Amino acid sequence: MNKNIHIISNIITPQEADFYIKYIDLNINNFSTYSEMGNPRRYAWRFGVDEVWTDSELTLEKIPDIHEELRILFNHVVKQIKLAYNDPEDLYVTSFHLGKQLPGAFVAKHLDAGENDNGHFKYSFILYLNANSNDGTIRFDALDYSYTPEACAAIVFPSKGEEYEHQVDTIENTRYSLPMWITANPEYKIKFSE
Repeated sequence: MNKNIHIISNIITPQEADFYIKYIDLNINNFSTYSEMGNPRRYAWRFGVDEVWTDSELTLEKIPDIHEELRILFNHVVKQIKLAYNDPEDLYVTSFHLGKQLPGAFVAKHLDAGENDNGHFKYSFILYLNANSNDGTIRFDALDYSYTPEACAAIVFPSKGEEYEHQVDTIENTRYSLPMWITANPEYKIKFSE
C-alpha cells in the first residue's frame, strides 16, 4: 500500500448505494458519453468546476431532488479525507460525477490535475457503488499499486503528481461510481444553486 493512496471501506451503506444506482439509471438520458475519447461505454453527468470537461454543469441545480443526500455525502467524504491525510485545511467538493460504465469500458492512463488543468484539485476520490468480480482494477504503474474496487468503498489519492497517473482496466460488468475531486480553495466549492 502506498501511504498516499487510501481505501475507505463502507463509506456508504448498501441502501445508499442502491439509491444512487437507481437515480443514475432513472436519469441516464442526461448523461454524456466519452465517445470523443473512443470510449462510448462510459457515461457521466458532470457537475462543478472542471477545466477539462467543458460540459460540466457549474452548479447542482439540475438535480435538486438529491440535494439533501449530496450535502450529507459531501460532508462525510470531506471528513473521511481529512482523517485519512490528517489534513488541517478546510476542504470542499469542487467537482462531482454520477457515473455508469458498461461492459467494455476502460479509462486510459491520465493525471487528474496538472499545471494547466484543474490546478485547484487537491484530492481525487472515487466511490464505488457496486462490486464486480476481479475487473476494472485501477492501476498506478509508477507506484506499482493497484486496487480492484469493492461495493460501498472508495479510493482517494492526491490529484497532482506524475506518480498518481492512473488507468482502469477493462470493465467486464456494469459499474456505478461517484467520482469527486476535492479542493482547499473555497472559491471552487461546488454550489447547489446560483
